[in-house]
Amino acid sequence: MVLIALAVALPNGITGDVYTLTRLAGLFGYQLIFLAVLSSAFVRPLIKAFGRPFVTLHHIVAISGLSLIVLHPILASSAWGDRSILLPRFESLQTFIQWGGSPALLVLIIAVLAAGLRQQLKDAWQVVHGLTYVAFVLGTAHAATAPFTTDLQSTWIRVVTWLLAAAALAVCLLRRTTLKPKRRTQR
Repeated sequence: MVLIALAVALPNGITGDVYTLTRLAGLFGYQLIFLAVLSSAFVRPLIKAFGRPFVTLHHIVAISGLSLIVLHPILASSAWGDRSILLPRFESLQTFIQWGGSPALLVLIIAVLAAGLRQQLKDAWQVVHGLTYVAFVLGTAHAATAPFTTDLQSTWIRVVTWLLAAAALAVCLLRRTTLKPKRRTQR
């Protein structure tokens, strides 16, 4: 994961400035969110490998990724001196997707809150938490099409990001079909 972020960021330079920190927060946060999504397809092997409850492992990765993804637009806003980048833009579909990081972040926060409220939401929390997949695909579209991005100009990097999005959607479909936990009948 670190190697992918560095392979993306190195050609465009890594310095200690806010712009570089913005890029790295986005790249690492994106990859950690992907790992959190991917981990849900490997619950038993992860428990066996780490000897810890899945939720603990999943939350460590997910919260780390979410923290970096939240930091990304805050740093971007600071770097460009423009707080409007924190808001979704609706001028056109292309503009919405290019600036889709803001709505992706909002959807991701809603999905995370659903997990935190799972006792209150009962069975509905899983449906709302499933918005993570929507947020990931929207975040991928933002990363691949943002007019100011320099890190994803390489065709192979863009292909890799879209493969990650496809893998996230595959996990979503897998979770909704074959990996559904069997419900116990109440007696």
